[in-house]
This record gives sequence, structure tokens and C-alpha cells, in this order.
Amino acid sequence: MSSDDPLKFKVSRVYSICRELWPDEFDGIFTARREEFRDWLNSKTGLEEDHMVDKSRAIVNWLNELEELLRRK
Repeated sequence: MSSDDPLKFKVSRVYSICRELWPDEFDGIFTARREEFRDWLNSKTGLEEDHMVDKSRAIVNWLNELEELLRRK
């Protein structure tokens, strides 16, 4: 198992939650420029993360907030 595997799992989970919560928006934004994706995800989660500065921290924080949003759905 590579050291990146846990992060890949988290990214996959971010992807699936976003598709569930915002199916009409997500397909277009997921393939957008990295900055656009970051800004969109920050607007949805209320966070100010930058995955280009600290990928692991941003993904963990986004995932935590997305899971909370999913629970409230």
C-alpha cells in the first residue's frame, strides 16, 4: 500500500459526497481549473482551504465538513 492510499480514499469520498449533494453542479466543477474547484468547494463547505498549499489538510477538512453536511441532509 502506498503512503498516498489513505488520501486517495478521502478524495474518493469527497467526490462521492459532492456528487450526492450537488449532482447538477459537480460534474462541471470537478473538471474545472483547480482554483475554481477549490473556490467552489470552499463556498459549499464554508471553509477557506487551499489544496495547492496543503493538500492533506484541505482534503481532511473538506471531507469532515462534507460528511457533516451529508448527515444534516
